[in-house]
Amino acid sequence: MGVKNIGNFTERLMVLGVGIFLIALAAESALLFRFVGNTTNTRNWVSHTHQVLAQLETLLVDVVDIETGTRGYLIVGRPEYLDPYNRSLQKLDLDVRTLMNLTADNPRQVENIRALLPHIAQKINKSQYLINMRQDQGFNEAQAMMTQMQGVEMLEIRRRIGDLMAEEQRLLGERETLDRNAAQHLKELVTALGILTAIILLGISGAVFYGLRLKGEMMRKLDTIAHTDALTGLFNRRHLMIQATALLALSARRNSCAAVLFLDLDGFKAVNDTYGHDVGDELLRIVAQRLKSSIRNSDLLARLGGDEFVVFLPEVESVTAAELVATKIVAALAEPYPIDDIEAHVTTSIGIALSPADGTDVESLLQHADLALYEAKNAGKNNYVLYRNNGYPSE
Repeated sequence: MGVKNIGNFTERLMVLGVGIFLIALAAESALLFRFVGNTTNTRNWVSHTHQVLAQLETLLVDVVDIETGTRGYLIVGRPEYLDPYNRSLQKLDLDVRTLMNLTADNPRQVENIRALLPHIAQKINKSQYLINMRQDQGFNEAQAMMTQMQGVEMLEIRRRIGDLMAEEQRLLGERETLDRNAAQHLKELVTALGILTAIILLGISGAVFYGLRLKGEMMRKLDTIAHTDALTGLFNRRHLMIQATALLALSARRNSCAAVLFLDLDGFKAVNDTYGHDVGDELLRIVAQRLKSSIRNSDLLARLGGDEFVVFLPEVESVTAAELVATKIVAALAEPYPIDDIEAHVTTSIGIALSPADGTDVESLLQHADLALYEAKNAGKNNYVLYRNNGYPSE
C-alpha cells in the first residue's frame, strides 16, 4: 500500500471515527434526555413513599407512647410517667393531618386512614378514663379495669397501621422498579460511552495492559519462587523467618506464647534408597498435605530442605496445646504411604520449643527445637520431646 493510499485510508478512518462519534453523541443525548425525564418522576415518587412510611411509623409511635405512658402511670402513679402520653397527645393531631396530606393522591389510603382514626380516638378515651380512675380510685380499681379492656384497641390499631404500611410497601416496590428502569437507561448511556472509549483506546490500552499483565505474572512467579519450596509448595526457610518473626512479635505484645515444632522424618533415607527419588519426592508431597491437615489456617508450615519441616504456632495457650498438635502430627505421618504399587512407611520425630521460655526470637527457638528433635531421635523416634528450659505455662 502506497503513501497516498495510506493517507486516504487514514482520512477515511478519521471520517468514520468522527461519524461514529457523532452518532454515539446523538444516542447519548437521547438516552440522557430520556433518563432525566423518567428519573425525576420516579425518584420523587420513591421519596414520597418513604415519607408516607415514615409518617405511619410516627403515628404508630404516638399511639404506643400513649399506651406506654398510661400503663406507666397506672403502675407507678407518678405524674412524670404521663410525659410520653401528653407529648404524643399534643402532636397526634398534627401527625394525622400530615399523613392525610401525604396520602391525598391515594383515595384508597385516605379511606383506610379515616377508618383508623375512630380506633385511635377510642384508645385515647379509654386511656384518659383509666388515668382518671387511677387518680380518683387508686391502683387496684384502675388495674382491674385495664385487665378487662385487654388492649383490643391497640391490637386493632397496630393491624390497621400495618395494612397501611403494607400497601405503601407495595407501592414502593412498584416505584422502585420504575426507578431501576430509569437507572438502566443511565447504564445504557454509560455503556455507550464505554464502547466509544474502548474503540478509541483499544490499541494502546490493549498493548499496555498486555505488557503490564506479563510483568505482573512474572513478578508473581518470581515472588512465589523466592518464598516457597518448589517440591511441596510450602513456605521455604526464608519466608518462614520473615512471617514467624512478625507473628512472634505480635504474640509478645499480646503476652501470649508461640511454639516451634521442628520435624524430621524417621526412615525417609531408606525409602529414598529403596524405591528411588521419585517415590521419595511423592512421599514428601504427601507429608506436606498431611501436615496442612493437622494444623490451623493461622499456623505456619515450612520445609527447610530434605526431610525437615517446621510448624510455627503463633498463639498457644499452654504447652499442652503444642503437645496436642505434635501428637496429631506424629499419628498422621505414621500412616502408610500408598505410592503407585508400593506402600512406604516413615514416622517423624519432633522437637518443641516455646516462647518466651525457650527463646524470644525465631532463630533461637529453631535451635532449641532442633536440640529437642535429636533428643526425640535418641529416645526411640516416632515421638516428640520438649526443650527443657524455664518451664511452660500450664493450662
